[in-house]
Amino acid sequence: MVGYCPTCGKPVYFGEKKRSLGRDYHPLCLKCFRCKRQLTAGQHAEYDEKPYCSNCYMKLFGPRGLMSMCFMFGHPSMRPSTCCSALLVQLYTTH
Repeated sequence: MVGYCPTCGKPVYFGEKKRSLGRDYHPLCLKCFRCKRQLTAGQHAEYDEKPYCSNCYMKLFGPRGLMSMCFMFGHPSMRPSTCCSALLVQLYTTH
């Protein structure tokens, strides 16, 4: 059975797949959602069904990360809100 890569949406065939966190990726598609660094299968974190390297994951979702700040300021869903959108844009465009 052929799976589909969650990054590019194309079929992933058995001989080329990297399986990580229950999904099949093309080798070049398994990369950090924020910084685009190549990731090793099983050696990364995931949030909202997107892979992150450990460094970016901690910056965004760790105890002092951006999403923790959203939670502290009254956004218990831990999802980006309008008050955090400017910070998210800055975080995703600068590295």
